[in-house]
Amino acid sequence: MSRSLRILLIVAAIFCRHRGIMSASPLTQVNAMQPQSPARNENQNTIAITLGDPAGIGPEVVVKTLLLHPQPSHPWLLIGNLWSLEMAASMLGVTLPTLHMISDLADMRGGLNMLDLGQACPQDFALGQVQAACGEAAVAAVEYAAKACIAGQVAAMVTAPINKEAIHAAGYVNDIGHQEILARLSGVERTATILMTPGLKVVHLSTHKSLIQAAQYVTQETVFAKLDLIHEFAYKNLKTHSEYENLVAKFDVKLLKKLLSSEFEIPALFG
Repeated sequence: MSRSLRILLIVAAIFCRHRGIMSASPLTQVNAMQPQSPARNENQNTIAITLGDPAGIGPEVVVKTLLLHPQPSHPWLLIGNLWSLEMAASMLGVTLPTLHMISDLADMRGGLNMLDLGQACPQDFALGQVQAACGEAAVAAVEYAAKACIAGQVAAMVTAPINKEAIHAAGYVNDIGHQEILARLSGVERTATILMTPGLKVVHLSTHKSLIQAAQYVTQETVFAKLDLIHEFAYKNLKTHSEYENLVAKFDVKLLKKLLSSEFEIPALFG
């Protein structure tokens, strides 16, 4: 173990003792903290940000982001455990910007908001180590943010990194990552990861597979299934656009029918 890592682990232990939160606590109150309040207009532009695994880089990344954006243009709602954020700030030698602490989403306001889920620092907390309690905390934050999105109480959610081994250790054996957690909460079976940048959108055919598994997964059936999902997603979102009818009126129906009915070759590799 390097000297710098030893120092970080010692600081983490001292911090937990100083806060008086060395005893671990199961996240039994998560369901009780589900979003309850009705959505309000001023909250509809709020971005929820989960802190990720407390033993990982999530809290550190969030702290550095807060220092760069102490007054965001849209309200931010940090979801997780305040002690992990304070610990990251202490290790970085910085002071956290002022956070508006809330216990209910109806209390959000402009700037930086923080909803502390109130989970205790694990007794055996160690940075960079797989810990079931940290996996549980990470999932709880994602679930809360996702439920707030589904309820229309926030506009979007951004997630800090989680550790797949930790969430499995916490009992979420069917959740490979964020995508599976969101699918479970929204009750859908078909999902896709999409990477977006101006002028380009890329949908993953597969995720969390080894190189050989990913290659074997590329078949005509899986490609067509993913294309069908992309088409369904695009069509449903297009129909909700305020200019949908005007866009449809501009379509060259004959050309579209010709394109859709035309044959194309599928490489034998995909068969």
